[in-house]
Amino acid sequence: MTCTQTISHCLMRRFAVALLALVVLFGTQTAVRAQAEASAWALLQDAIDRAETGEVITLSEDITALPEDARLTIASGKHVTLDLNGHTLNRNQQTYQANNGSVLYVQEDAILAIRSSGEGEGVITGGYHDDGGGIINDGTLILEGGCVTGNAALHTGGGIANNGTLILLGGSVRGNRSLERGGGVFNEAKARMTVCGDAVSGNEAPKQPDIANEGTLSIIRDQVDGSTHEDMPVLKRYMAQMTVLPALGTL
Repeated sequence: MTCTQTISHCLMRRFAVALLALVVLFGTQTAVRAQAEASAWALLQDAIDRAETGEVITLSEDITALPEDARLTIASGKHVTLDLNGHTLNRNQQTYQANNGSVLYVQEDAILAIRSSGEGEGVITGGYHDDGGGIINDGTLILEGGCVTGNAALHTGGGIANNGTLILLGGSVRGNRSLERGGGVFNEAKARMTVCGDAVSGNEAPKQPDIANEGTLSIIRDQVDGSTHEDMPVLKRYMAQMTVLPALGTL
């Protein structure tokens, strides 16, 4: 092998090693971004604000809001998944708080999916607001897992106040209360809500304790013969269009 060939061979090896390092580094950064962790209320809000489209934010421990903390907001244009990972997200509202007492607020044109992949149920609790003690949804909210419980509303929607699109695929909304109606969920006039099975139950309100509906409501229940409610194809088509959450399109 000539001197020129040796130098060329060495340069090629260095280039290959450098390229491999870049690939490994890029892959690591992608993995970190795709599985952000949060361990305090403010850090969780920061993770949500920094999240890229389709990112999964996973709780690493129970999180309880401090008195100075505001509700968690998923801003317009954000498309994220919150994995409770078996932990509790506690707004810790002991008394009613106007305009800021809910646990989560999903703004218009935002998409939030909630699931819980770890051991334990995963809980969203401790909110107390005008409408929507647990979650106020003006965008698209998909509950795949976890439990919205122990929240309260002065008027409607102790668990969830839905002003956009709400899809309850799994998990539960139970043990919430409102002082007027819709202790579990309030679905307002222009909103759309799809419920699979008995996801909303055991809530309290003077009227319509579980679901107070003024909008479009579809309930999907398994039949004895294994078939499902006729709205299931509609739900499938809707989910298939949500490219930011492709796994849900395979239902």
